Amino acid sequence: MTINAVLQGFTICTSFYGARFQVPSDPKELQLMASLWCDALSDVPDELAVAAFRRFGATSKVPPRPVDIRALAQPGGLPTAAEAWAEAWDTACTRGYNEGRVPQMSRPEIEAAAVAANWHAVCFADNDRDLAFTRQAFMRAYEDFCTRTNREESRAAIEGSVPPGLLPHMKGIEGGRDE
Repeated sequence: MTINAVLQGFTICTSFYGARFQVPSDPKELQLMASLWCDALSDVPDELAVAAFRRFGATSKVPPRPVDIRALAQPGGLPTAAEAWAEAWDTACTRGYNEGRVPQMSRPEIEAAAVAANWHAVCFADNDRDLAFTRQAFMRAYEDFCTRTNREESRAAIEGSVPPGLLPHMKGIEGGRDE
């Protein structure tokens, strides 16, 4: 997060909280306070952080702390590729091929990666080499689906702070239908 975005967040907080959110009038103190927030939120993109300031102000009666903005700006936690593979492999071992249909799993990204990696190959790998190849294909597909999901979550988070029509319309993972 840049200092300009932090200052924009401070302006949002001042409009929501008035005197309860104290912004220093001295430029040096304001710069110091903004740089502290900037350091605390350095890995948060500006658009997400500003949207988080807006969402926090709309839902909370107390001014935010950097940890509150970080929590709102972070996309939902997805399992790692290894955890997703473990779930898919466990499902293949316990439920089996299921007439070619991928059984329901904890996340749609895991199901989509199982389809992309060929569920048949996951269930019927003959040897270690085939299993390693299938696992690699699954993990690569899963990471791609996770990247897309994170982009969609980021898009949804900043949607309220961007005029309508400027963000592109995206298709969902399940079956390619519009969401």
